[in-house]
Amino acid sequence: MPNSVFDTAPRQFDTRPTIVSQNSTTKNSFAYLTAAVLCVFIWVLWTSLWDSGLYGDNVEQFVWSHSAEWGYHKHPPLPTWVLIAVMTLTGSAWWLTNALAAICVAATGTFTWLIARRLANQSVANVTAVLWGLQQCFSVSAQIYNHNTVLVLCLSATTYFLIRALEPLPRITWHWWLLTSVFAACAMLSKYQAGLALASLGVASLIIAKRRSVSIVLPATAAFCVFAALLLPHLYWGFTHGFPSLRYASEIVESGGVLQRLFWQLTFAVN
Repeated sequence: MPNSVFDTAPRQFDTRPTIVSQNSTTKNSFAYLTAAVLCVFIWVLWTSLWDSGLYGDNVEQFVWSHSAEWGYHKHPPLPTWVLIAVMTLTGSAWWLTNALAAICVAATGTFTWLIARRLANQSVANVTAVLWGLQQCFSVSAQIYNHNTVLVLCLSATTYFLIRALEPLPRITWHWWLLTSVFAACAMLSKYQAGLALASLGVASLIIAKRRSVSIVLPATAAFCVFAALLLPHLYWGFTHGFPSLRYASEIVESGGVLQRLFWQLTFAVN
Protein backbone atom coordinates (compact mmCIF):
# COMPACT_ATOMS: atom_id res chain seq x y z
CA MET A 1 0.00 0.00 0.00
CA PRO A 2 2.38 2.74 -1.17
CA ASN A 3 2.13 6.26 0.20
CA SER A 4 -0.62 5.26 2.62
CA VAL A 5 -1.21 7.25 5.75
CA PHE A 6 -1.03 3.97 7.71
CA ASP A 7 2.38 3.00 6.34
CA THR A 8 4.78 3.29 9.30
CA ALA A 9 7.82 1.47 7.92
CA PRO A 10 10.89 3.58 7.01
CA ARG A 11 11.19 4.09 3.27
CA GLN A 12 11.94 6.57 0.55
CA PHE A 13 9.31 9.28 0.24
CA ASP A 14 7.15 8.95 -2.84
CA THR A 15 4.62 11.72 -3.45
CA ARG A 16 3.03 10.13 -6.47
CA PRO A 17 -0.65 9.13 -6.02
CA THR A 18 -1.46 5.44 -5.70
CA ILE A 19 -2.86 5.03 -9.17
CA VAL A 20 -1.78 2.87 -12.07
CA SER A 21 -0.13 5.01 -14.70
CA GLN A 22 -1.59 3.46 -17.84
CA ASN A 23 -4.04 5.76 -19.56
CA SER A 24 -6.60 3.05 -20.21
CA THR A 25 -6.66 1.97 -16.59
CA THR A 26 -6.98 5.56 -15.43
CA LYS A 27 -9.90 6.21 -17.75
CA ASN A 28 -11.64 3.02 -16.66
CA SER A 29 -11.18 3.89 -13.00
CA PHE A 30 -12.78 7.28 -13.42
CA ALA A 31 -15.62 5.64 -15.33
CA TYR A 32 -16.85 4.00 -12.11
CA LEU A 33 -16.91 7.31 -10.30
CA THR A 34 -18.49 9.12 -13.24
CA ALA A 35 -21.23 6.50 -13.50
CA ALA A 36 -22.03 6.79 -9.80
CA VAL A 37 -22.19 10.59 -9.97
CA LEU A 38 -24.32 10.55 -13.11
CA CYS A 39 -26.79 8.18 -11.46
CA VAL A 40 -27.28 10.71 -8.69
CA PHE A 41 -27.99 13.57 -11.06
CA ILE A 42 -30.25 11.49 -13.30
CA TRP A 43 -32.27 10.27 -10.32
CA VAL A 44 -32.69 13.77 -8.87
CA LEU A 45 -33.63 15.17 -12.29
CA TRP A 46 -36.17 12.42 -12.87
CA THR A 47 -37.80 12.79 -9.46
CA SER A 48 -37.91 16.58 -9.86
CA LEU A 49 -39.64 16.33 -13.24
CA TRP A 50 -41.99 13.61 -12.07
CA ASP A 51 -42.98 15.31 -8.82
CA SER A 52 -42.29 18.98 -8.08
CA GLY A 53 -43.38 18.56 -4.47
CA LEU A 54 -40.58 19.23 -2.00
CA TYR A 55 -39.63 17.34 1.12
CA GLY A 56 -40.23 19.12 4.41
CA ASP A 57 -36.52 19.61 4.95
CA ASN A 58 -36.19 21.37 1.59
CA VAL A 59 -39.10 23.65 2.39
CA GLU A 60 -37.59 24.39 5.79
CA GLN A 61 -34.42 25.66 4.13
CA PHE A 62 -36.46 28.02 1.95
CA VAL A 63 -38.19 29.36 5.06
CA TRP A 64 -34.93 30.02 6.87
CA SER A 65 -33.36 31.55 3.76
CA HIS A 66 -35.53 34.65 4.18
CA SER A 67 -32.88 35.91 6.59
CA ALA A 68 -29.16 35.22 6.85
CA GLU A 69 -28.39 34.48 10.50
CA TRP A 70 -25.45 33.12 12.50
CA GLY A 71 -27.67 30.25 13.56
CA TYR A 72 -31.22 28.95 13.37
CA HIS A 73 -33.84 27.39 15.58
CA LYS A 74 -32.89 23.76 14.93
CA HIS A 75 -29.43 23.69 13.41
CA PRO A 76 -26.26 25.64 12.58
CA PRO A 77 -26.42 27.96 9.56
CA LEU A 78 -24.17 26.64 6.77
CA PRO A 79 -26.74 24.77 4.60
CA THR A 80 -29.05 27.80 4.69
CA TRP A 81 -26.14 30.12 3.89
CA VAL A 82 -25.36 28.02 0.82
CA LEU A 83 -28.96 28.23 -0.37
CA ILE A 84 -29.03 32.00 0.21
CA ALA A 85 -25.82 32.42 -1.78
CA VAL A 86 -27.18 30.37 -4.68
CA MET A 87 -30.50 32.24 -4.65
CA THR A 88 -28.60 35.53 -4.73
CA LEU A 89 -26.82 34.42 -7.90
CA THR A 90 -29.64 32.60 -9.72
CA GLY A 91 -32.86 33.86 -8.18
CA SER A 92 -35.44 31.79 -6.35
CA ALA A 93 -36.67 28.54 -7.88
CA TRP A 94 -38.36 25.53 -6.31
CA TRP A 95 -35.78 23.09 -7.74
CA LEU A 96 -32.74 24.79 -6.19
CA THR A 97 -32.71 22.59 -3.09
CA ASN A 98 -32.97 19.46 -5.26
CA ALA A 99 -30.01 20.64 -7.33
CA LEU A 100 -27.96 21.48 -4.24
CA ALA A 101 -28.75 18.06 -2.79
CA ALA A 102 -27.53 16.35 -5.98
CA ILE A 103 -24.31 18.37 -5.99
CA CYS A 104 -23.62 17.61 -2.32
CA VAL A 105 -24.30 13.89 -2.73
CA ALA A 106 -22.16 13.68 -5.87
CA ALA A 107 -19.31 15.53 -4.15
CA THR A 108 -19.60 13.20 -1.16
CA GLY A 109 -19.28 10.22 -3.48
CA THR A 110 -16.24 11.75 -5.11
CA PHE A 111 -14.47 12.27 -1.79
CA THR A 112 -15.44 8.76 -0.68
CA TRP A 113 -13.84 7.38 -3.84
CA LEU A 114 -10.72 9.46 -3.29
CA ILE A 115 -10.43 8.26 0.32
CA ALA A 116 -10.69 4.62 -0.73
CA ARG A 117 -8.11 5.12 -3.46
CA ARG A 118 -5.71 6.79 -1.04
CA LEU A 119 -6.05 4.25 1.75
CA ALA A 120 -6.22 1.13 -0.40
CA ASN A 121 -5.95 0.96 -4.19
CA GLN A 122 -7.78 1.67 -7.41
CA SER A 123 -9.83 -1.54 -7.40
CA VAL A 124 -11.11 -0.91 -3.88
CA ALA A 125 -12.00 2.66 -4.82
CA ASN A 126 -14.02 1.45 -7.81
CA VAL A 127 -15.94 -1.05 -5.70
CA THR A 128 -16.51 1.66 -3.11
CA ALA A 129 -18.06 3.93 -5.75
CA VAL A 130 -20.48 1.17 -6.70
CA LEU A 131 -21.43 0.18 -3.13
CA TRP A 132 -21.68 3.81 -2.03
CA GLY A 133 -24.72 4.34 -4.24
CA LEU A 134 -26.60 1.48 -2.56
CA GLN A 135 -27.14 3.57 0.57
CA GLN A 136 -30.57 5.16 0.71
CA CYS A 137 -29.40 8.67 1.57
CA PHE A 138 -27.14 8.67 -1.51
CA SER A 139 -29.69 7.22 -3.91
CA VAL A 140 -33.44 7.14 -3.24
CA SER A 141 -33.27 10.20 -0.96
CA ALA A 142 -30.65 12.06 -2.97
CA GLN A 143 -33.03 14.97 -3.61
CA ILE A 144 -33.37 15.87 0.08
CA TYR A 145 -31.39 18.97 1.01
CA ASN A 146 -30.92 19.29 4.73
CA HIS A 147 -28.14 19.59 7.28
CA ASN A 148 -27.19 15.93 6.94
CA THR A 149 -26.67 16.42 3.20
CA VAL A 150 -24.07 19.13 3.77
CA LEU A 151 -22.64 17.38 6.84
CA VAL A 152 -21.61 14.19 5.01
CA LEU A 153 -19.98 16.26 2.27
CA CYS A 154 -17.94 18.30 4.75
CA LEU A 155 -16.92 15.24 6.77
CA SER A 156 -15.84 13.26 3.71
CA ALA A 157 -13.81 16.25 2.53
CA THR A 158 -12.28 16.71 5.99
CA THR A 159 -11.31 13.04 6.13
CA TYR A 160 -9.66 13.12 2.72
CA PHE A 161 -7.71 16.33 3.42
CA LEU A 162 -6.57 14.98 6.79
CA ILE A 163 -5.34 11.78 5.15
CA ARG A 164 -3.30 13.89 2.75
CA ALA A 165 -1.98 16.05 5.61
CA LEU A 166 -0.83 12.97 7.56
CA GLU A 167 1.02 11.31 4.71
CA PRO A 168 4.72 10.77 5.49
CA LEU A 169 6.38 13.57 3.56
CA PRO A 170 9.68 15.34 4.37
CA ARG A 171 7.92 18.64 5.11
CA ILE A 172 4.61 19.85 6.55
CA THR A 173 1.93 20.20 3.88
CA TRP A 174 0.27 23.29 5.25
CA HIS A 175 -2.35 23.53 2.51
CA TRP A 176 -3.81 20.13 3.46
CA TRP A 177 -3.95 21.12 7.11
CA LEU A 178 -5.67 24.39 6.19
CA LEU A 179 -8.27 22.61 4.08
CA THR A 180 -8.82 20.13 6.91
CA SER A 181 -9.51 22.90 9.40
CA VAL A 182 -11.83 24.82 7.05
CA PHE A 183 -13.97 21.81 6.17
CA ALA A 184 -14.00 20.62 9.77
CA ALA A 185 -15.45 24.00 10.74
CA CYS A 186 -17.95 23.72 7.88
CA ALA A 187 -18.99 20.32 9.23
CA MET A 188 -19.66 21.80 12.67
CA LEU A 189 -21.55 24.68 11.05
CA SER A 190 -23.72 22.09 9.31
CA LYS A 191 -24.66 19.97 12.30
CA TYR A 192 -23.25 19.56 15.80
CA GLN A 193 -23.20 15.80 15.34
CA ALA A 194 -20.00 16.39 13.36
CA GLY A 195 -18.21 16.73 16.69
CA LEU A 196 -18.28 12.95 17.17
CA ALA A 197 -16.67 12.27 13.80
CA LEU A 198 -14.11 15.05 14.22
CA ALA A 199 -13.13 13.75 17.65
CA SER A 200 -12.61 10.29 16.14
CA LEU A 201 -10.44 11.76 13.39
CA GLY A 202 -8.40 13.57 16.04
CA VAL A 203 -7.77 10.38 17.99
CA ALA A 204 -6.84 8.52 14.79
CA SER A 205 -4.39 11.30 13.89
CA LEU A 206 -2.64 11.01 17.25
CA ILE A 207 -2.38 7.23 16.93
CA ILE A 208 -0.92 7.45 13.43
CA ALA A 209 1.57 10.15 14.46
CA LYS A 210 2.68 8.08 17.48
CA ARG A 211 3.20 4.97 15.37
CA ARG A 212 5.36 6.90 12.94
CA SER A 213 7.19 8.68 15.77
CA VAL A 214 6.52 12.12 14.29
CA SER A 215 5.09 15.25 15.83
CA ILE A 216 2.00 16.90 14.40
CA VAL A 217 1.67 19.39 17.26
CA LEU A 218 2.55 22.46 15.21
CA PRO A 219 0.28 21.89 12.17
CA ALA A 220 -2.52 20.43 14.27
CA THR A 221 -2.44 23.42 16.64
CA ALA A 222 -2.49 25.84 13.73
CA ALA A 223 -5.38 23.94 12.14
CA PHE A 224 -7.31 23.97 15.40
CA CYS A 225 -6.84 27.75 15.70
CA VAL A 226 -8.28 28.24 12.21
CA PHE A 227 -11.12 25.85 13.08
CA ALA A 228 -11.92 27.74 16.29
CA ALA A 229 -11.74 31.15 14.60
CA LEU A 230 -14.26 30.08 11.98
CA LEU A 231 -16.64 28.78 14.64
CA LEU A 232 -16.32 31.76 16.97
CA PRO A 233 -19.10 33.98 15.49
CA HIS A 234 -21.58 31.12 15.60
CA LEU A 235 -20.56 30.17 19.14
CA TYR A 236 -21.02 33.78 20.23
CA TRP A 237 -24.46 33.81 18.61
CA GLY A 238 -25.36 30.56 20.37
CA PHE A 239 -24.17 31.87 23.73
CA THR A 240 -26.12 35.12 23.44
CA HIS A 241 -29.27 33.28 22.29
CA GLY A 242 -29.13 30.45 24.80
CA PHE A 243 -28.08 27.81 22.25
CA PRO A 244 -31.53 27.22 20.71
CA SER A 245 -30.33 24.24 18.66
CA LEU A 246 -29.35 22.37 21.81
CA ARG A 247 -32.63 23.33 23.47
CA TYR A 248 -34.52 22.00 20.46
CA ALA A 249 -32.66 18.67 20.61
CA SER A 250 -33.24 18.44 24.36
CA GLU A 251 -36.97 19.09 23.98
CA ILE A 252 -37.26 16.40 21.31
CA VAL A 253 -35.54 13.83 23.52
CA GLU A 254 -37.57 14.76 26.60
CA SER A 255 -40.83 14.37 24.66
CA GLY A 256 -40.43 10.59 24.50
CA GLY A 257 -40.57 7.84 27.07
CA VAL A 258 -37.56 6.04 28.54
CA LEU A 259 -37.36 3.40 25.79
CA GLN A 260 -37.90 6.01 23.09
CA ARG A 261 -35.07 8.12 24.51
CA LEU A 262 -32.74 5.15 24.58
CA PHE A 263 -33.65 4.35 20.98
CA TRP A 264 -32.99 7.93 19.86
CA GLN A 265 -29.63 8.01 21.64
CA LEU A 266 -28.66 4.67 20.08
CA THR A 267 -29.59 5.77 16.55
CA PHE A 268 -27.75 9.06 17.10
CA ALA A 269 -24.58 7.24 18.13
CA VAL A 270 -24.80 4.76 15.24
CA ASN A 271 -25.50 7.41 12.61
